[in-house]
Amino acid sequence: MEGSLQSLDCLGDRARLNVFANGKSIKLASYDPSKVVVSGTGGKPAELNCNQRKLAPVTIEFEAKKDPELGTIGAVRSIAFE
Repeated sequence: MEGSLQSLDCLGDRARLNVFANGKSIKLASYDPSKVVVSGTGGKPAELNCNQRKLAPVTIEFEAKKDPELGTIGAVRSIAFE
């Protein structure tokens, strides 16, 4: 999915990414942040910060997995900042 990262909510051992893509807000979960591959422009390492509130273009790979508790539609596998 290509879109813009709106914010990152840290929830203890999990995190919720709020992404704007395809004209709507989409929420994705990260259940184990150590297993999510995060890369910056040009393949350089990048870092995500809790409560980040900056629109940043991203490409996200995720596995479809609804989580009613978090209100998410998928589990993040990788995030690449554009």
